[in-house]
Amino acid sequence: MLAWLEEVNIFNEFFGIDVHTEVLNKSHTILKFLYINKRFGEAELAKMWDATHRHENNKIEIFKAIRKLCMEEFSIPILKLVFQKVQSIAPKD
Repeated sequence: MLAWLEEVNIFNEFFGIDVHTEVLNKSHTILKFLYINKRFGEAELAKMWDATHRHENNKIEIFKAIRKLCMEEFSIPILKLVFQKVQSIAPKD
């Protein structure tokens, strides 16, 4: 299963150029599977975060996916990285 997910570049399907809200809504189980199997780390988190800048319409859904992983799976080093990224968001007036 892991080999196939990597072969089809599933991460790019979720957070590449053509991001769809429904795909993001259903991505959590696969993202969790990738993380548990050590196929999701800082580079993948960076791709997710970068997708929030490219896809304004899906920003909230991407943040929800990150939040869910933070609450259920992420290790302390990844949580610290998420915290740093959240701190970098400029507050809106």
